[in-house]
Amino acid sequence: MIYRSPDAIDRSVGSEVLVIRGGESEVHRLSGPVGLVWAALATPGDPAEIADRLAESAPDGVDVGAVVEDCIDVLDRFGLIARRR
Repeated sequence: MIYRSPDAIDRSVGSEVLVIRGGESEVHRLSGPVGLVWAALATPGDPAEIADRLAESAPDGVDVGAVVEDCIDVLDRFGLIARRR
């Protein structure tokens, strides 16, 4: 199960989402697929569930599962998500 870090605060600005973690000064600008995955994580889920939520709006031929995995890696590197077994 993947969920947003409890200390992450986000704001939508146009087509981007700005996210900061409590106690940090770095603002993360999320856009495109990473922003969509962040939005989907408003409800925690595993990568397959998140991909299912986003598949309807994805262009034909896109491997949504692979894109979601890549985006989760980015969010994890930023420290914006947590995993629960």
